[in-house]
Amino acid sequence: MKHLIEVVASIVVGSAVAIISSFLYAVWIQLSPSLITSLVPRSITTPVAMDVSKTIGGVPTLTAVFVIITGITGSIVGPGMIRLLKIEKATAKGLMHGMSSHGAGTSRAFEIGDLEGTFASLAMITAAIITIILAYTIFPALQNELII
Repeated sequence: MKHLIEVVASIVVGSAVAIISSFLYAVWIQLSPSLITSLVPRSITTPVAMDVSKTIGGVPTLTAVFVIITGITGSIVGPGMIRLLKIEKATAKGLMHGMSSHGAGTSRAFEIGDLEGTFASLAMITAAIITIILAYTIFPALQNELII
């Protein structure tokens, strides 16, 4: 409970940035609408992402591929980023891994320590809930604004 505000704030911001950046990047490189909607939920755990993708008009199988690529990339790059940015708090390390690389990142966080793994699990679960909410609010607004 002592870290509630930093946990919730970081996951809400991380989820929003993941959705918006995925969408804008996909539009910028002129992906098709079905690829865009398949890419948007890439920053949450695979089963939830596939469900969100199907609901917003994406291709769940493509979404699964994007989620797996994101997870593996995050779990490989994450430890280096922690060292580069000199992140020392276990909570920050765990939140970063869980938010950025889901299950693969959570597994990697448990290799660092139990507290890191616990916060990564918390981030992964909370990010799924928040991303579901944001995917049904922010994403339609982005679609309407850019008319894809």
